[in-house]
Amino acid sequence: MTTIGFAVRRNGRSRRHPQDPSSGTGTHTIAHSPDPVGTAPLHDLRERVWKLLDPPETGHDPGRLTRLFKSWRVFARTHVLMTDGALALAIFAVGLLGHPHPSMAWLFTFLLALPLVWRRRAPITVFLVIAVVAFAQWLTDLHLVADVSLLVALYTVAVDRPRRAAVAAALILEFGAFLAVTRWDQPSLATFAFLSGLIVAALVSGLYIRTRRSYVAGLVERAARLEFERDQQALLAATAERTRISREMHDVIAHSLAVVISLANGAMVKIEREPEQSREALESISEIGRQALADTRRLLSVLRTEEGIPRRGSQPGIEEIAELVDGTASTGLVTTLTVHGDPVTVDAGVALSAYRIVQEAITNTLKHAEGATAVAVDLTWRPDCLEIVVTDNGRGPGRPASSSSGFGLVGMRERAALYGGTATAGPGQAGGWCVKATIRIIQREAL
Repeated sequence: MTTIGFAVRRNGRSRRHPQDPSSGTGTHTIAHSPDPVGTAPLHDLRERVWKLLDPPETGHDPGRLTRLFKSWRVFARTHVLMTDGALALAIFAVGLLGHPHPSMAWLFTFLLALPLVWRRRAPITVFLVIAVVAFAQWLTDLHLVADVSLLVALYTVAVDRPRRAAVAAALILEFGAFLAVTRWDQPSLATFAFLSGLIVAALVSGLYIRTRRSYVAGLVERAARLEFERDQQALLAATAERTRISREMHDVIAHSLAVVISLANGAMVKIEREPEQSREALESISEIGRQALADTRRLLSVLRTEEGIPRRGSQPGIEEIAELVDGTASTGLVTTLTVHGDPVTVDAGVALSAYRIVQEAITNTLKHAEGATAVAVDLTWRPDCLEIVVTDNGRGPGRPASSSSGFGLVGMRERAALYGGTATAGPGQAGGWCVKATIRIIQREAL
């Protein structure tokens, strides 16, 4: 059986599959065949070059040349004077080659290369100095390789200075190229075009690098600005959430404690004469305490970072205002709830704000209304807003409308303003105290 080897390259590796031509079915038998003469060295050379270059798109670690290039760029950026000095020295060394009479050539080569040491510190000054030296060289009729320093200076001006300065420098070099061509023994249009091409190449290269740097700097600035804005948004969100939690905690705890204190005081007074009512008051205290504890745990759960995003329980709404008023009746106050108009289903935030405003107004009555025996809650549904009025018959027209912490009325105003409404508190027309609030209606979106 005759075995013919054919090579298949995959991912830079050679795999040989022998084929049996005598088989009519096309079945291939895998076997190992030696590499043809000269293939192995070429393959090894290719593998070495590939490992040396190792382009970024391969997904592997950077190759030697890539690492060396990155290291050189970092060194060039951090050691500017040393890098430019090495460039000037290289131009000076190359410029001395091929001059049998080095006395004058060395002087002009040195004067053309030396200013490049400061090319990035004062690009325009360096360019003008080199241009003056080159003009003096033109007067002496010397042809030097070091004239390439003019192109380097033009490139630096195009990179670091405004575009107008770069164009002006390029025009100066164009004039110099015209003078050089007219002074040579055989002036030609092709020579002038060649020199002009070098000038244009240096100018365009510098402008491209300048544009590229500006683009990268813009991206870096934009990324920094977006990061700053993200941090600011996170800070504002955290502040708003802390404010919301503080307001909720105040509403829950202040109202619950006010009701508990009122029930406890009533139970203490009636514990001997009316033990049955005292027992009911204690049961109400227990129920209110459990509800307040549950609400507190729900609010504090927002601050926990365990198990991802915390789950919030259902918030009280307008439907729960009736239960709130009925619960207040257990403190001994005569409570009434009156609803005017046709209720509509509103957004959860609007419903919670309405509930908290009524809760805070009742809490103020329990804590500050001297001799209050009744509290009335009126809800008026209008086409564009919900009006809330909470009045009591307590004494003291100068009594505060908020708790001692000062969060009561402020909290009501914030909740109303959040939905385009207002909240006020002051003495009622028939005595006592009156809290009025309006909240703009935002109907709940259909799912």
